[in-house]
Amino acid sequence: MEELSEEVEEALGSSDEEEVEIELFGAQQKRKRKKRKRLTREERIARQHKPKKRKTASTQSKLPPDVAQLMGEANSHYISREFPEALKLLHEVVRRVPNVADPYHTLGLIYEEMDDKKKSLEFYLIAAHLTPKDSTLWKRLGQMSREQGMLKQAIYCYKRCLGNSSGDADAMWDRAFCLAELGENKKAVEGFEQLFELRPYDGLVARETAKLYHKLGQSQHAIKILERCLQEQKDQTDYHSANMLCELYMELGSFEKCVQLVQKLGGSSVAALPIDLTIKLGICLAYLNHIDKAEQCFDLLLNCDVQSYSDLYLDVAETLQAVELPDKALHVYNLITQVPTLNNAQIWKKQAVCCAKLKDVQTAISLYEKVLTELPKDVSTRVALSDLYRQVHDLSKAVLILQGTDLSESTLAAEAAGAASSSSNADETVETAIDDVATRDPQLVYQEALLHHSKGDIVQFCDVLLPFLLHAIKMDVLFLQKKEKAMEFESQTNQKAEQEEEEAAAAEAIATESWVGVPDRRREPSTPKNGPTISA
Repeated sequence: MEELSEEVEEALGSSDEEEVEIELFGAQQKRKRKKRKRLTREERIARQHKPKKRKTASTQSKLPPDVAQLMGEANSHYISREFPEALKLLHEVVRRVPNVADPYHTLGLIYEEMDDKKKSLEFYLIAAHLTPKDSTLWKRLGQMSREQGMLKQAIYCYKRCLGNSSGDADAMWDRAFCLAELGENKKAVEGFEQLFELRPYDGLVARETAKLYHKLGQSQHAIKILERCLQEQKDQTDYHSANMLCELYMELGSFEKCVQLVQKLGGSSVAALPIDLTIKLGICLAYLNHIDKAEQCFDLLLNCDVQSYSDLYLDVAETLQAVELPDKALHVYNLITQVPTLNNAQIWKKQAVCCAKLKDVQTAISLYEKVLTELPKDVSTRVALSDLYRQVHDLSKAVLILQGTDLSESTLAAEAAGAASSSSNADETVETAIDDVATRDPQLVYQEALLHHSKGDIVQFCDVLLPFLLHAIKMDVLFLQKKEKAMEFESQTNQKAEQEEEEAAAAEAIATESWVGVPDRRREPSTPKNGPTISA
């Protein structure tokens, strides 16, 4: 019985039904197949369209009477939810007939009722390998494997299902999703595209396929998928797919195509479209320099709640800022800041940029200072604020901002006192200056040096820039020293390896020479000292 169980386990690895039979029953005991009658073309077509009857373990193999009785008792215990008794009988059935799927399937049902998903899946898998043509069971096993996080096993089960039922859209979808979750995007997109060929009108399939193509950097393929999907949808309009297609057009700068698509969907009344598509139309019109038409689209958004459509408000503000309309962009940013959860440093920074372009320097300064309270290490904010202080001729603050100093009154007083004493204190060494500049952002150091140069203060210009240059030289020297040590270590390693190879080759040559001088005693037996013995 143990030998038969081992044969069953080996046979379960085979996917071909004929190979399973040979493994289980042997080539001599293989079931005899009836010779099939040759069918005409019409009969073959009719059979292909005829629904197939699902094979079960009961129709494939018949149990011996005593085993059938045990199986019946086990089923009765299962129905009565007497699981321990049922398990005991089923294990006995498996011991007697290990190549029948019914007991394994029932064991899977029982363990599933007992909420032991792992064991349930294991017994279902054995049953599935004993009934390899049961595509429904394979698909269910794929779902169970996916729920338990065994994605590779789920992919295998869906593959077996599709081997029996190649047009199963659900199995194709789930298999492609599992591949995408594993990060195998190329295989996943192939699976989704096969499904898309079966259902080119399905917007959900088209969008998932387009997402994967976009992730793979193939935006043109994504666009072709979505364009074909919209063409196939003659009686309905898939706004979700159209929205994604517009995003791809805008990403590639194809604003004209986006305008044509949205106008085709909206017809004479663009206002009837979803607000997402209307705003995308306005953004494209703005970039195409049709500002009046773009503002008509944007006005429709102003009637919507800011918090619910914050992403669209932000898109509109950034577009107006990009097309050099800072006053209109600032108005939209002000609306955004009215929502407490959206009133943050990133929006203040954008407001400051608009105010600076509108020559409202004081408002821009106050906004940038507000940003630094939340983002004190933001380099671009410090550079912009320093430039604004330079415009209002407050050079001391401009320098302090670049040095990363707080602008409170006590700090300014301390900095002034420190500056007065530093002129008479020559104890600070060059090394200390180099170490200090190493902790600062290079862009801030560079901007501070330019600021001193613009003031004509060459001494301060050199004091700021020279330590930075010395630090850069120091880093280059350290890098070259590390590189030289690495090359020296690599050279020593190579020399050692070559020396070991030479020693091994010399030892092999010596061994070969000593072996050549030894007579082959197997072929030339030694002659006795008294000479050969001659028989009479």
